[in-house]
Amino acid sequence: MHYKGYDVPGDLGLIIRVFVLAGHYRRAIHKASLPVLIEGIKGAGDGPLRLITVQDQARLEKAARAADFLLLRVMGTAKPCLPRSLALLHWCREQGIKAEIAIGVKKSEDLLEGHSWLLLGGRPYREDPEHLAEYTIMMEGNNQ
Repeated sequence: MHYKGYDVPGDLGLIIRVFVLAGHYRRAIHKASLPVLIEGIKGAGDGPLRLITVQDQARLEKAARAADFLLLRVMGTAKPCLPRSLALLHWCREQGIKAEIAIGVKKSEDLLEGHSWLLLGGRPYREDPEHLAEYTIMMEGNNQ
């Protein structure tokens, strides 16, 4: 059966894994520093990493949508970008896919706003490059 782009029950393992990762990183970002979390992701898989393939992209899109659903609709996370980015970076590591994370800030009125995003092959994943140009990258990491 197909439902909203998912093959059910074939994609249940992917959905459950992403739910676990997104929930974990939503809590973990309050307990550990970002360098520690990113370093932990590097140990999440074995073997060499490769560039993303077309088949990987379809599965990553499903993973990203699952993370968004959990963080936004179920947990009501106001700013889901960091736990989502960490969860997807971790998921990519487990799948043997090379990925990076970027964390940036911008000044909005008198406040600093942060944002994080995933990079695949050096390109932002599911993000508008013009929007990202407003941010100054403060930290980068990878899953290798």
